[in-house]
Amino acid sequence: MIITRHNSAFSLLRAPFTLGAICFLALCSTATALVPSTIYVSAGDFASPYYSFYENSDLTGLLDIATGGSESLLTSETYTFIKDSSSHPFYISDQGYNAQSSTFNITLGGDGSSTSGIRGGESLTLSFNNFNAETDTLSYYCSSHSSMLSSFNVAAVPESSSYAAVFGLLGLSIALARRKIRH
Repeated sequence: MIITRHNSAFSLLRAPFTLGAICFLALCSTATALVPSTIYVSAGDFASPYYSFYENSDLTGLLDIATGGSESLLTSETYTFIKDSSSHPFYISDQGYNAQSSTFNITLGGDGSSTSGIRGGESLTLSFNNFNAETDTLSYYCSSHSSMLSSFNVAAVPESSSYAAVFGLLGLSIALARRKIRH
């Protein structure tokens, strides 16, 4: 009889832990779907998209945030770009090549300038103010080579796949919890 109660108590505790684990996985899967706040910038080269962007300082975890890529910078977030090497100085503008950015749309802080860029170990912090992801363009470029100019994907909200993952796992969690309660 004691063993049965022990198993029964164990079963009652298992459901909340399972639900908690599923919710944790839902949050983790959403976090990985979003671009990290610190982005590492490669040395750069003359082939488009000119720079590669990574989530780790050892240049692993490639981010696909250039125009046409599958990931986007979100206007609700602040990003810090850290340059890997001193070659091809990197900079960002909402006004185009070597142009001072509009403080109305974005705020840039940190090292470098629109004409000198950032080099190895230097950083640049980007915050969005009134940037319109539908109509405005956020360019990145090498301040030494005008041919190395491209732009970022920018979105006002996370990709719908992030929401789908959260709501799908939440629905599954509720269904499992209800099923567990009935048995």
